[in-house]
Amino acid sequence: MHTLSDNLQENFDRLIVESLEAGCIWGLQDGN
Repeated sequence: MHTLSDNLQENFDRLIVESLEAGCIWGLQDGN
């Protein structure tokens, strides 16, 4: 888990990116 910065927008953007990356990984596993 990344340490949260003081910038809430940066934290939110990072959360979105990590969620998308996790979704892609799960999507590939489900496809097999």
